Amino acid sequence: MTVNHQCSEDVWGSVKRCFQAYRGEWNGGNNQYGYFPTDDQVAKGTIFDHSIANPYNWKHLERKIRILEPSAGEGALALEILERFKRAGVEVELILCEIDPLNVLALEAKGLSVHQGSFFDMAFDNIDLVIMTPLV
Repeated sequence: MTVNHQCSEDVWGSVKRCFQAYRGEWNGGNNQYGYFPTDDQVAKGTIFDHSIANPYNWKHLERKIRILEPSAGEGALALEILERFKRAGVEVELILCEIDPLNVLALEAKGLSVHQGSFFDMAFDNIDLVIMTPLV
């Protein structure tokens, strides 16, 4: 999340408490790329259980599902996506985008292929599903 204007102390306090409640990492707002790591518990959370992101909702297509993760960070959600869909027997082509060069290196170190840059500047055809960390 990027905020391009000065917020009051009350607003920043609320944002900070919100991130802390969801175990987000808070660095006082000084983050060049607006990166807030996805906690493993959030990545393993109910996003897959009660939504279109449930892998079993895609099994009937009997083809590779193209999933975009537009802000992959260090890969917590990407790895969970791959695990969940594999467990459901659904083949996935996972398209990862990440703007932070250090996170790109971290993703590649985990064996993940990643497009470096903002997903807003990229074009992808035939995406079946977009999965990203829920905003709070």
